Amino acid sequence: MIENIIEKIKNTEIKASGLIQEAKKQHTKIIEGAYEESDKIIGSAETEALNIISEAEKKAKKDAEIKIENLIKEKEAQIENINHILKSKKQQALELIINQLLNK
Repeated sequence: MIENIIEKIKNTEIKASGLIQEAKKQHTKIIEGAYEESDKIIGSAETEALNIISEAEKKAKKDAEIKIENLIKEKEAQIENINHILKSKKQQALELIINQLLNK
């Protein structure tokens, strides 16, 4: 009877050892799977971040180009206004000179 109990204990120890080994294998698989998944997530996040940065750069460049175009138009309008004033002042100066010459 004691031999039977000892035999059962040995069999139980063998089964327990097998279960422990299987649990260790599953644990390793789970950990490896988690690392692989985290690598995929990190890679995906890096790609998404690069895409967001690229889009932001494109938008910033487009916004800058629009601002430059608007500034150029504004400065061209100011130059045109200055040229108009200059022509007007030249005409006034010529008229003054002509009037002074005629009145002498």
